[in-house]
Amino acid sequence: MIEAWGRIDEGEHAGWYLYIRDDNANTGGFLIIRSPDKSFKSGYTDWVENRQNLDRFFHSAGWNVDWLET
Repeated sequence: MIEAWGRIDEGEHAGWYLYIRDDNANTGGFLIIRSPDKSFKSGYTDWVENRQNLDRFFHSAGWNVDWLET
């Protein structure tokens, strides 16, 4: 899901929170923002250049995500 918040249920960083941002206007790709807490005061940001690489990123991390209502 794009422009969506979620919680990683399985895989690397299980229990962390996740936000996927379409950053096409700025970088031409997608930002993957993850944090150990809902406040997102700390954590990591990754970037991929297209949807195919976003799907690969999720697969590589073994993520199963519970997407949350905004």
